[in-house]
Amino acid sequence: YHDMFRNFMFLRYLRRMTFPDTSNTRYSSYLDACAELLPHLSQYRDFFKYINGAKQSGILNHQVQVVCDGLNDVPTQTEMAAMILYQEAVSHPYICVVRGGSTTSQNALDMGKLHGDLANFMKKLIDHPEIVMESTATPETATLTGRKEWKNPAAVAAVHRMVEAGTHEHLRGVFVAFLKRALETWQRFSEEFAEEGAIANLTPNEKLAAWMPT
Repeated sequence: YHDMFRNFMFLRYLRRMTFPDTSNTRYSSYLDACAELLPHLSQYRDFFKYINGAKQSGILNHQVQVVCDGLNDVPTQTEMAAMILYQEAVSHPYICVVRGGSTTSQNALDMGKLHGDLANFMKKLIDHPEIVMESTATPETATLTGRKEWKNPAAVAAVHRMVEAGTHEHLRGVFVAFLKRALETWQRFSEEFAEEGAIANLTPNEKLAAWMPT
């Protein structure tokens, strides 16, 4: 339905867009999909009504019906909200550092501090998720690197409206659980940067000799 979807979104809502490429599991594509869906749920519901109206049977096939049901499912919306908060606070700021600058300006072997800061920031979020969940949250204090802007302000606003409305009572718990398991993976992923590890004990000249892109 992708061509139909793109035409529908433009004709009905004047939005020229392509849905995030989750079929190829690109980095952050599922987070991007959540950030697209949650603030535009009404538009996607309209699209499924349009599909349904175009069918002679008036019945959606099983796969489409499952997606349509998911848009109205509070647990699914809760998970999407948790993923949006994670992307805004942790994932996107991290990738902006790793992929920022020129290809020769950063050495992957110098990323130890970044991963240490990331672990500490996630522990802070686990203890105080309101840092990013409350409507007064700002990217300067609620993101890993103190960014000046949210990646997707509309998605963050949608999550904050959910929190204020109290319609998704398990969001805090889901978000904290997500952070705890993500932290375990980050620590395993970055264990080579441990303070007493081989990389940390390299001299600046040795790091330069073994330079690799971030």
